[in-house]
Amino acid sequence: MIGEEGEQQEWKYRVFAKINAVYQVERIYSTCFEQSEGSDVFIKDGDGDECVHVGYYQIYDQEGLHNYKIDGNVMVETTAEEKAVELAARPKPEPTTEEQILQLQAVVIDM
Repeated sequence: MIGEEGEQQEWKYRVFAKINAVYQVERIYSTCFEQSEGSDVFIKDGDGDECVHVGYYQIYDQEGLHNYKIDGNVMVETTAEEKAVELAARPKPEPTTEEQILQLQAVVIDM
């Protein structure tokens, strides 16, 4: 960046994303608090609060699905279709105690 007097200025902080094997963003952090690793993806840089306190990114939605992914070294929001695929890939939860009792009652009734 070129400063007001034409001198080159270095950005103070950089923001990076840690991603999983399918390029979904797992965590976002600032170099204000930790150093980047080679596999982390650069998001932006600057010296304002937006590059220091990066907790305003909501990495996951209410269902625990990823809100962001990396596409060509750019962080973008995941689509509804991608979230549906992620949700469908989750293992089905074990039946609750109440569901198990109802299943057993149905078996007993059928006897």
